[in-house]
Amino acid sequence: MAKRGLDPDVTRENIRLAAAQLFMSNGVHASSLADIALAAGLSKGTLYYHYPTKENLVLEIAQAHFTSITEDMYRWIDLLRENTNARDAIEALSMALIQEPDRLYLHFALLTETMRENGALSSLLQTKQKEWSVLLEVGALKMTGPGAKRFSQYCGLYFSLLDGVALHRLLGETLSIEQLIELMME
Repeated sequence: MAKRGLDPDVTRENIRLAAAQLFMSNGVHASSLADIALAAGLSKGTLYYHYPTKENLVLEIAQAHFTSITEDMYRWIDLLRENTNARDAIEALSMALIQEPDRLYLHFALLTETMRENGALSSLLQTKQKEWSVLLEVGALKMTGPGAKRFSQYCGLYFSLLDGVALHRLLGETLSIEQLIELMME
């Protein structure tokens, strides 16, 4: 049971923050609800009151994470003007999506968990990837110059390439956004 006087929304947010930190450092699979309760400074009972299963917690964190990516993509589309240079447009989106290391660590933890199970998390990711592909195509309609048509044709590959660049950056390697853009522009 939740402690009296504590705002349930604040408690849930504290749980999500503690869980996300553990997911980033240990992975989703290796982070138990007991670990999360301890990190959040709560009893296991309080955690279970708010999140009866780990899957519920993981899905809520994933939904928030994927929503932030979607929001960044909508902002990107809104900032694009008609006839935006494709190179500039791709660079702007790429930088917006991979500039924050903690976000990338969480992203890869969630992707890893998706590969471990084929349930609701996988379904959520597939739905979001379809939505993101459509958003990329909408952005591509505003682009001109070399690479605009190619970007439109290969929107589905963009996130695979971007994930690769992001992973290399987290590993301290020098793969750059510029190399990603060159692949998309050729």
